[in-house]
Amino acid sequence: MDMPMPMNLKEVEQFLMFWGAYGQQLIVTLAMLVGGIIVLQKSGPLLDRFLCTSCGVRDRWRAEIVTAYYVVIGVILIGLVLWNLGLGGVIIRQVLMALGLTISALMLLLRPYIPTLPFRVGDIIKTGSLIGRVEGISLVSTRLRTFDGLTIFVPNAKILNDYVVNYHSTPNRRIKVDVNIRFDQDLVKAKKIIEALFVADPRVLPTPRPLVYVTAMADYSIHLAGRGWARNAKVWITQCELIEKLKYRLEQEGIQVAFPRTDLNVLSYARGSNEPAGVADEANDTDLQEQQIAQLMSGEGLQ
Repeated sequence: MDMPMPMNLKEVEQFLMFWGAYGQQLIVTLAMLVGGIIVLQKSGPLLDRFLCTSCGVRDRWRAEIVTAYYVVIGVILIGLVLWNLGLGGVIIRQVLMALGLTISALMLLLRPYIPTLPFRVGDIIKTGSLIGRVEGISLVSTRLRTFDGLTIFVPNAKILNDYVVNYHSTPNRRIKVDVNIRFDQDLVKAKKIIEALFVADPRVLPTPRPLVYVTAMADYSIHLAGRGWARNAKVWITQCELIEKLKYRLEQEGIQVAFPRTDLNVLSYARGSNEPAGVADEANDTDLQEQQIAQLMSGEGLQ
């Protein structure tokens, strides 16, 4: 069996000479690179928190500022690493310029083929069954803050394969206020009440004009639907307050809201006959009917 050859002493001497000449420089460069990355990761969230709490910068602008900070500090860190490796200022500038031009060219050429998320930081979106505000976007996932305070990380691949509703894409949204009234109520009066509430609220836009529709005649009610438009940020609170105002206004005007109702008809049958008894027999069988109703209510008549 062939024995492994011992390492050539000449190669060991060359390695030791190289390490003696550049070892300290390599260690400093590596420490500078690792330390710079750690500082960048720690300082980014601190800058974001400072802009939010102390400066009151909006979410969208805050994300742009933090991204620019990462880029600038990253370029400075690369320049320091190259300078510590012994490269001259001219070479460093040329490397950074070539790197910047290459990245810009790749972004311009490949941008149409790169799938992009249809929202930005600060937008309120719905994806699948989740609704929340976008707090952060990375290459892998999107961080959502739900309305009950949960932080959820959603994979970008899942978002791209599902539908997304972006509530910030349009400046205005439609308000929906639905109510069901009884058949014996004043239909025209109820429509005027709903329309007057929409018109009187300053948050409801005059154009398009608020309208009230009769959408259905159900088994026990008439369905009315009020529709109007409001600014995106005020849709939810405006809709909730209009529903509350409509409830009190209908009570004041004497318009009764419909509720689900079931009519129970109890027929008495003559003994030995399959046909209902006559009116006179029904009048004489009042006690029997009351007994049957009592049995139905107690469940005995269902056995």
